[in-house]
Amino acid sequence: MDKGTPSKAEREQAQILQNSIVEHFSIVEDPRKTGSVHHKLFDILFITVCAITCGANNLKAVAEYAKSKKQWLCDLLNLERDVPSYNTLWLLLMFLKPEALQGCFLSWMKDMSKVLKGKVIAINGKAQRETVDPEKPNSFVHIVSAWSSHILPPIDLDTDLGYNT
Repeated sequence: MDKGTPSKAEREQAQILQNSIVEHFSIVEDPRKTGSVHHKLFDILFITVCAITCGANNLKAVAEYAKSKKQWLCDLLNLERDVPSYNTLWLLLMFLKPEALQGCFLSWMKDMSKVLKGKVIAINGKAQRETVDPEKPNSFVHIVSAWSSHILPPIDLDTDLGYNT
């Protein structure tokens, strides 16, 4: 099996993660016009989770991860087109409602805490450079990461709160 093809175990783990993302983030409305969507919202969230798990700490790093794992992601997610570009990721995250993402993220973390049975989850937040809207002070894209040493992959979510919760 070549390096770009996901193994059976990778497919099974990815399916569990995908199902979890779909289950907890299904109320998030995709702000893109139906006819112009080339990548499913949940595929983009999945790619973001994988990238953050592998050490990406900003949107550019997420886009670079997607590019470097193009074959693997295309095979795993059955992507009809290429992996999402930086612009696609940025536009989607800029227009998603932070409150909805936050609620979904908290629901996901609560569910994962049941799986973790009291194990520690570390949470960190950062404002991303060069994401501010010049007409809106403090409008940086904020990334919140949650880390666990047990099964749970970390995820970064765009927030509009300006503080960590």
